[in-house]
Amino acid sequence: MESAAYAMLLAKVRDAIATHKIQRVNKASGVSARYLRSIRDGLVNAQVETLRRIESAIPKLEAAAAEQGQTLDWAQAQCERIGLRELARQLRTDPANLAKVLSEKRKASRALLATIKARQT
Repeated sequence: MESAAYAMLLAKVRDAIATHKIQRVNKASGVSARYLRSIRDGLVNAQVETLRRIESAIPKLEAAAAEQGQTLDWAQAQCERIGLRELARQLRTDPANLAKVLSEKRKASRALLATIKARQT
């Protein structure tokens, strides 16, 4: 592989690792978290096959992030429609926590996302 193509692939992979949690990239690509951190930090010259494996997982990661965004968008719309406290009551969660999640001051827990998603359908 030419050095310019390798550099572009490496940049794409590093961007994906920086954008998504290491554990999610690890699960999607099968590359160890330790090795992903080394790639992210520029400590290793990663093999092309490994970079391609990570690159092939990027669409899956982006789809999951988009789905999470849609779920939170639905919750935000419901919050505006019925109010924060009522939505929190329906979701059986703390209103302060929900407000922080919807204002993006805190990341949503898996349990909260699952609850919202179940309520959404």
